[in-house]
Amino acid sequence: MTEKRFYWLKLKENFFDEFYIKTMRILDNGGEMVIIYMKIMLSALNSKGKIKYRNILPSCYEEIAITINEDAEKVHKTLDFLVKTGKAVINDDGDIFLTELCEMQGSECSSAERVRKSRENKALQCNENVTSDIDIDIEKDIEKDTEKTGENPPVTEKQKNNIDYKKITGEFNSICKSLPRVTTINKNRKNIIDMAYVRLGGEFTEFFRKIENSDFLTGRNGKWKSSFDWVFKEENLIKILEGNYDNKPDVSGKFGNKGDYAPTYSIDEFENQSVLDY
Repeated sequence: MTEKRFYWLKLKENFFDEFYIKTMRILDNGGEMVIIYMKIMLSALNSKGKIKYRNILPSCYEEIAITINEDAEKVHKTLDFLVKTGKAVINDDGDIFLTELCEMQGSECSSAERVRKSRENKALQCNENVTSDIDIDIEKDIEKDTEKTGENPPVTEKQKNNIDYKKITGEFNSICKSLPRVTTINKNRKNIIDMAYVRLGGEFTEFFRKIENSDFLTGRNGKWKSSFDWVFKEENLIKILEGNYDNKPDVSGKFGNKGDYAPTYSIDEFENQSVLDY
């Protein structure tokens, strides 16, 4: 029997307080754009955030519009905004990568789902004040299953055999030209690459592009500059994926009170308007 895997989208409690979301919402049809963004993320859950351009229609935007049953022009407008704010990247083949999705998705295999449902059913049947040895054993089995199917499990031997450290560091040197080149691969660097391989699903290209596009990480803002070892530390890698170091839209000004209606702008007017995060 083929093992199935189920995916879901996890929104942080402050998702709608994110600056880029609030900025998107003040644009013409901004509310629809946020919904379109969420539908695009849902469509890319099982591909680690990468949307492959099939070359069937003139653009990937139009193919996505058909997939999620939305207007192509609105999809185009939404993705243009996401690219400008660093939440999406388009490669030379026309493929689109959603930079934040890796941190916003959850999944479990069908066997884990069966164990979870079995536990829920047994919990309903048992008196909540009674705990048996069988219940304890079930709990232990679930904990073991969670370890096996967690979002960030340790790298397996099979995965290790697939990791090409020279290729990954070579790609880093090729894309992240603003950062110091990597010339040595030692044990410590292999360990952090192993962690990143699991976290990124083996796809490093868009992660490296996200780094190179950041004025802060590359030192283009005239301050500090990151390095290979720094960006590959797990806590820093997570922050990069979450967009903490993305370039911010150059906007200023302010709304009235929070209860006031904010003005709306077209996507073409966006960069010339004065809007402050409130």
